[in-house]
Amino acid sequence: MRKGIRKCLCVVMAAAVLFGGVRVPMSAEAQEREISPQSGEQGVTVTTREEFMTALQEHRSPIIVNNFIGIGKEAEASGRMLPVKIPANTVIRGTSSTSELCSRSPIQLEGDGVCFQNIKLTLESSDALGSVPHREIFLAGHSLTLDNVSTYLEGGSGGMGGTEEELLPTIYAGGYTGTAVGENAALTVRNSNDKTVFQAIYMGHEAGSDKNVPYKKKAVLNLDAKATVRENVDTSHNSQAEVNISGTNTSQYAKTKEFRGNSETTLTLSSVTMDQAVLNQIGNLVLKDEAHMILKSDYLQNVVLQSGACLDFNGVMNPVIEGSFAGVSSSGEKRGILVLNQEGLLMIAGKVTGTTQFQTKSRLFPTTPLKKEYILASGSTSASCFVLASKFIGEGYALNFGNGVWTVGEKEEAFREVGSIKIHSAPSSVDLKKILVKDIGEIPDEEIYFEVTWYDTEGNPFSHHEVIDENYLFFEADCVLRIRTDYWNSDSEAILNKEDWGQAVTLTTDEKEEHEGKYYLQAFDGTNGTNKAVPGDYTFLFFGTPFYSEDLVTVADVKDLKDMVMEERNVTFYSQDTEEPSKPEHNHTYQSVVKRQPTCAETGIRMYTCSCGDTYTKEIPVLSHKYVRKCIPATPTKSGKVQNVCSVCSRTTEVSAIASPKKITLSKTDYSYDGKVKTPSVTVTNSKGAKLKAGTDYQVSYPKGRKNPGVYTVTVKFRGNYSGTMKKTFTVRPKKTALKTIAARSKGMQVTWKKQTTQMDGYQIQYSTKGNFKGATTKMTTAKRSASIKKISKLKGKQKYYVRIRTYKTVKVNGKSKKLYSDWSSKKTVRTKK
Repeated sequence: MRKGIRKCLCVVMAAAVLFGGVRVPMSAEAQEREISPQSGEQGVTVTTREEFMTALQEHRSPIIVNNFIGIGKEAEASGRMLPVKIPANTVIRGTSSTSELCSRSPIQLEGDGVCFQNIKLTLESSDALGSVPHREIFLAGHSLTLDNVSTYLEGGSGGMGGTEEELLPTIYAGGYTGTAVGENAALTVRNSNDKTVFQAIYMGHEAGSDKNVPYKKKAVLNLDAKATVRENVDTSHNSQAEVNISGTNTSQYAKTKEFRGNSETTLTLSSVTMDQAVLNQIGNLVLKDEAHMILKSDYLQNVVLQSGACLDFNGVMNPVIEGSFAGVSSSGEKRGILVLNQEGLLMIAGKVTGTTQFQTKSRLFPTTPLKKEYILASGSTSASCFVLASKFIGEGYALNFGNGVWTVGEKEEAFREVGSIKIHSAPSSVDLKKILVKDIGEIPDEEIYFEVTWYDTEGNPFSHHEVIDENYLFFEADCVLRIRTDYWNSDSEAILNKEDWGQAVTLTTDEKEEHEGKYYLQAFDGTNGTNKAVPGDYTFLFFGTPFYSEDLVTVADVKDLKDMVMEERNVTFYSQDTEEPSKPEHNHTYQSVVKRQPTCAETGIRMYTCSCGDTYTKEIPVLSHKYVRKCIPATPTKSGKVQNVCSVCSRTTEVSAIASPKKITLSKTDYSYDGKVKTPSVTVTNSKGAKLKAGTDYQVSYPKGRKNPGVYTVTVKFRGNYSGTMKKTFTVRPKKTALKTIAARSKGMQVTWKKQTTQMDGYQIQYSTKGNFKGATTKMTTAKRSASIKKISKLKGKQKYYVRIRTYKTVKVNGKSKKLYSDWSSKKTVRTKK
């Protein structure tokens, strides 16, 4: 009942404002906090507008307001209200729920240190009687603090009260036309309540249609979680900007969630959750103190994730981070969490550092990831930059890394590669009789063995237990070859084609402690389908990588493996029926070792060493590049590219540019209501004018409805070689009506029309002495939705008038009320009576 009475009083209240500057005090729901005057303050308590303005002129502070005071009545010759100016270091405090400053004009700071505390600060300028509302708070390049301040004011319900549902202030960092502006704009909003609401906050801006003083220098904005901004926070024009959103814990949700900036904007979120966040060109995003950001945007620039914070992309399929991504760098700091859609893929174009936990679907209740690629990084990075949530590691999943891609798969045992081999001792000559195999699994002679150590690529030795494990077995036939020494050292064409190069002697060992590191020789006698060991001088070749013996037929096949040999050792075998051969005159017999492994960017080096001490080196040719195709999608603000990048040396080839999508064209943008759903077709072109392919390059989504009068937004979401979104609107206007008759009256007329009540709110009638409806004699009047006749009086007698009519419908567009008009009817004429 009270709400209804209040709406009925709207016209009366508006009239009082217009003609007397008086407003009925409104009840306050804002939290009150007692703040005692600080030591040394020369404050004053005011109860009237005159006392308040005098206190400002005398630079008194604090100014204590304990009731309702209406301010702002000075205007320019044009009718635009002049701002109320607040001097530097002025504190304005309220004392109770009735403490309220209500301004009919803008408010502007004259210096830093201005603070409003425990008060309602409202701006009541509206569109009543066709006025242009001005509800600006100009920082003028200075600092302002709003501490427990309510700014919400309910709008009128039509007529003199205006058509706006709510009257909210907009913050501008610059100043009113022709005023002086500082260089350090800063706004702090703290201890907010449910009525701390702003239309928009522009910490940087152009002059605009009102020709205000622009502001483009550095700015700082501090908002707490409860502060609400209906439209967005804009820092796109600032040379540098810091925007800080803070709360008390992640169960608290930030009410402001849309931000526009540039490469020099840093948005920091701490101890708060922000759902459906929309970030447009924000250069740096910092999440800390367990903050949780759930993104609606699919494009970011640079990201820092600290102290248990969470970046949640679950609602976005294929997001892109154009710049760098930094996790925690200290082992003592709690890792941040990256959440992706279970079927999504994150592309990071810049450098990735630190460590971040990865999971899918949810921060608190993650779902089991799919076995697929999840993160692709084009810049420098390492495997440890992302780690899988421990829950899924325990379930046997692993986050595998290779070529800049993190892929979820089953947990695999780490396989260590051999980096080098060292032979500590080996026999120079062996009697085959002593090493003949008698029983499988037994060592023929424990005095005849190689003592060998295998090392991994980090220089760490493999234990004996690892070497004999079935995953390695470096001493068995797949990693050790025996070839006649004279064949090995010869490049003769006749020798290269020989096939009798092998020797039926292998190495064996067991798990006994006394046999650790020792690999015993065993020879076969040709029985049971084996070859027979024969006397001769043979070279043992040790490899770090297994080869396939069935592929080795000729000496040439063996010599093709020369670059893979890590160690060599000569052994002379003699028969039990012959004497041990005498040592021949010394001929160089070299053993080789790889000193530097080749890559695609650098040749390798192999060193050959003879037992006599003679050495020489050979160059190992460079390896082929290992190219991986990588795509950086084009966005509406930046072109993309497709390139082949070597995963080893980062060499790039075959780079092709992807022109950014620039323009959306709808087949039709203006409709009249006819009861049918409107679905205009969409064409998207890139910056070079070429058309993109629907379904492949983008998907189109239409809003619900699209039938009744309104402004509808078509959203294009890019995919494949493109990323991001673009939007385009079309309008459905109300159905037109037609004039029936126009009857002449004494100095007036009576207009009747075809009644139209579907999807409209009223009629607008235009009449003029000129057929083009231009000039000072052109007037406008309105009629209710239920009307079909209108009497118009106070016209000139015996004057010809042209008349036309159209319908209108009031709709919501981005939270604001907007009138949509139908086409005009055909015009009719009438000559008024005397």
